[in-house]
Amino acid sequence: MATPAPTGAVEPLDPTELARLDAYWRAAAAIAAATTTLPGFDALVFTGGIGERSGPIGSRIVRRLAALGLDPLDERESDDDDDGILGFGHAPAVLRIAAREDIVLAEAVAAVLG
Repeated sequence: MATPAPTGAVEPLDPTELARLDAYWRAAAAIAAATTTLPGFDALVFTGGIGERSGPIGSRIVRRLAALGLDPLDERESDDDDDGILGFGHAPAVLRIAAREDIVLAEAVAAVLG
């Protein structure tokens, strides 16, 4: 006879969601590790990838890094497509700046074509 699933069992995540969570944990860990080499920092900047394109993931990363003095973000405010200041106060600022890979690619093509 099969053992019933415990109450409150977590449903398995689909591969896309697992990839997002993996990226979130890796980003938060890398940021935390990088800050250990600094005497302090003025801002956390999201550009490209998950930080630029996913407000909820960026918000989770900032919450995970609260020990570094970052203030939590409102996910609704951080989920638009505008560049700018997402969080600012006494803590280090949280910024989002579009990477604009399209411009870099266009300049590279123009250079090759002469």
